[in-house]
Amino acid sequence: MTKDRSFAILWAGQAVSDLGSAVTSIALPLLAVIALRASPAQVGALQAAAGAAVMVVTLPAGVLVDRVSGRAVMIVCDVGRAVLLSSIPVAAAVGALALAQLYVVASVSAGLTVMFGLAHHSFYPRLLDDDQLVGGNSRIAWTESAARVAGPACGALAVGVFGAARVMVLDAASYLISASSLILVTAPAAPAADRMPRAELRSAAIGIQILRGDNMLRRLTLCTIGSMVSLGLTSAVIVPFVVIDLRQSVAMLGVIFAVGEIGGVVAASATSGLTARLGLTRLIRSIAALSPAGVLAAVATPSNAIVLITGFVALSAFRFVVFDVIQYSCRARRCPPEALGRLNALIRCGVGGATAFGAMLGGLLADSMGYQLTFVVSAVILAAASLPVIRIAAAGDN
Repeated sequence: MTKDRSFAILWAGQAVSDLGSAVTSIALPLLAVIALRASPAQVGALQAAAGAAVMVVTLPAGVLVDRVSGRAVMIVCDVGRAVLLSSIPVAAAVGALALAQLYVVASVSAGLTVMFGLAHHSFYPRLLDDDQLVGGNSRIAWTESAARVAGPACGALAVGVFGAARVMVLDAASYLISASSLILVTAPAAPAADRMPRAELRSAAIGIQILRGDNMLRRLTLCTIGSMVSLGLTSAVIVPFVVIDLRQSVAMLGVIFAVGEIGGVVAASATSGLTARLGLTRLIRSIAALSPAGVLAAVATPSNAIVLITGFVALSAFRFVVFDVIQYSCRARRCPPEALGRLNALIRCGVGGATAFGAMLGGLLADSMGYQLTFVVSAVILAAASLPVIRIAAAGDN
């Protein structure tokens, strides 16, 4: 099987899984808010549980994916997530569903997801030539964004018809489809292990050494971690804010996210062309200018919620997708392939901690001072997180 065909199969399987995950991303907090009457702080704790699991799992997972078959790791993670999510409708059917179970499912599935992601981002670059990296990352980002467009709308509709708990069956099925597609992928040869001393190959700390020696990767990482504090904060409060405070229906919440996430699809489709046309530094400066988008959510009311929240989601999706394409492409180009898993692991560990902190902070701020000021805080954090990459742009460091 050719590398192009293997990448196409991997891409198609991941597209199905992304769609299922996007459905769950709205169904799980809706389940907590509607069925279990969770407060903003409890929804924030649900998001934080996932972030904490990422911190625990990431570094050992990074070593693992650099030493064993990435395809095997991904298949195990897919099957594990399918089993976990299937437990929710079973518990709901017997009247035993509780927040504690949602915390366990959120945390363990997040650990498996981060392990899958590390294996995936270390595996698929082997199916691409260097001149295909930006295009390949754009295709993957486009798929993820398209899933985020269709997923919330499908998820909201499915929640209304079947209930939030039963919707988890859809995500479980998507993971099994992803696992099946991985079985069909021809695994490329692993990178040679003799490019680094044996002690360094065993060390999870190699990612720190790489970041210390590469100014661009270091600054992109600082921006990533700061941005995830902001994203974790808003992710923890956006569902209860729209459904409870702004009094929008579950179906309308799905429409808002579906339309807003078109910004991510546009970004994924346009990033390669924008990079070629503007150059990396100007593109980084442009997306940093989108940091104040959270103010749109801060001034939203029930009468203008559809327009302002949709605009906020669209601008945020555009910003995060463009930045992800840039950072993943830079990592794949600038990091030795035999250490890419551990570099990704180190960064994901920071992302997990940032997401957990942001989610807990968001829930506590929403409970204590209201949703509007919480979104202002999120915008300020995102603007501060952009400063390191603006300095890259100013210096013209490509």
